Amino acid sequence: AYALVQEQLGETSVAMRHFERAVRLTPRDPELQNNYGAFLCGQERYTEAQQAFDFVGRGADEVEAVIDTRLAGGRDGES
Repeated sequence: AYALVQEQLGETSVAMRHFERAVRLTPRDPELQNNYGAFLCGQERYTEAQQAFDFVGRGADEVEAVIDTRLAGGRDGES
């Protein structure tokens, strides 16, 4: 949760450190992996984001849709 707060505050390097630590400590947490994937998409680290999303069972099509939306300047969930 702390990483999400730091991301919202614009402290992306702090958020990254906390996400990475959380993933090391609890790598099988699907909610964490989902949040980490979304964060990585926001940082345009799409390959890493796909790995996090794949962990929680999201299909490649959904990951590609998120990436395509971000690249088009939209927000997730908007068509």
